[in-house]
Amino acid sequence: MTYIIHVPRNNKAKGGNIMKKILLVLCILGCIGLAPAFSQTTADLTPLSNDLSALLEGIGNETIPYLQQSAMLGEGIGRAHMGDGSPFFFAFSLGATFSPGILTFIDEENTNFELLNVNGLLTELGSGLASTLNTFKTFMFYPQTRFAIGVQLPLRFEIIGMFSILPQFLTTAVTGLVNEPVLSGLQLNRMNAGLRVRKVLLADQGGFPAISLGVGYTYSNFNLSLLLPFPAQNFSGYNLNIAGSLALTTSLHSLGFDVGISKKLAIFYPYLRIGGWYQWAAYEGSVADFSASLTDQTTNTVLASVDSTTAPIISTLAIRDMTLLVEGGIEIALGGFIITPSGSYNLGSNSFDASLAFRLQLGTKSKDK
Repeated sequence: MTYIIHVPRNNKAKGGNIMKKILLVLCILGCIGLAPAFSQTTADLTPLSNDLSALLEGIGNETIPYLQQSAMLGEGIGRAHMGDGSPFFFAFSLGATFSPGILTFIDEENTNFELLNVNGLLTELGSGLASTLNTFKTFMFYPQTRFAIGVQLPLRFEIIGMFSILPQFLTTAVTGLVNEPVLSGLQLNRMNAGLRVRKVLLADQGGFPAISLGVGYTYSNFNLSLLLPFPAQNFSGYNLNIAGSLALTTSLHSLGFDVGISKKLAIFYPYLRIGGWYQWAAYEGSVADFSASLTDQTTNTVLASVDSTTAPIISTLAIRDMTLLVEGGIEIALGGFIITPSGSYNLGSNSFDASLAFRLQLGTKSKDK
């Protein structure tokens, strides 16, 4: 005899209670002599696929806007004009974009999920990792390091190239030093490249500030994959076991223009820049080799199972938007070595970033004309 358990699409709290009640009834039936029949039970665990798809989509929606802002962080120069006697610079910057969290769509009642207790998973992954993930639910930062090269051309045109990379070999080296099973086999890499062309409309001289108009383009990609060592979830004396391989990939493009203004005050160059950027991104989250089973905690007997090894669970997003970015800071010129603390605000995502750039600039002894 086969019993088919179907859990209807509903919110997590309701779906979880229904599941627990069904399992309790089946447990009682097993106690009165129907245990052999129960061992053949095929439960409907397919809502887990919907839950994982919702989880992947939620992560994409909460990360892409901040990855876009992070992709433009760290140009290496703030002032609106390199200077007539400055043909070349090389810069390195580091910073981070801050967000209100990447798991804000997960609440204690798991109302966005039918069967999977996502909030419970976070608390069962181990004290150290669980604490980190709980922090990321309300606060997340996206670090960025970047190299930049600037060249000044005739007629006061300037070209600035930017590049940053997180290579896989560095991720492998770091995870090898961390004793966390969940990070075993972690694949994490990222690349970002951009090009900007500026035209200096007014040089910094006398009582007038420098003003420039620039256009630019950036491209970024982000790749993450790891095995899912989900701990077993307790359902009224039964364990729900889930396994699979998670992969997240994002590619994004930004195209736009900005207007910059700066003024020399002794060794300081305060500056302000406002830009409009059109951004488009493609995101895919997937779980390959997905499998789930319901087992008896005492006998470890498999009571129900489901898998989709031939058809991975996939969630895709295509996001296009226009945003306004406001950036400000101050350059501190120590001869040819320049330090630039700065920050920007994205009016589209209501997020901030902060960076610190170090620049080596040639020809800084010459004055702007």
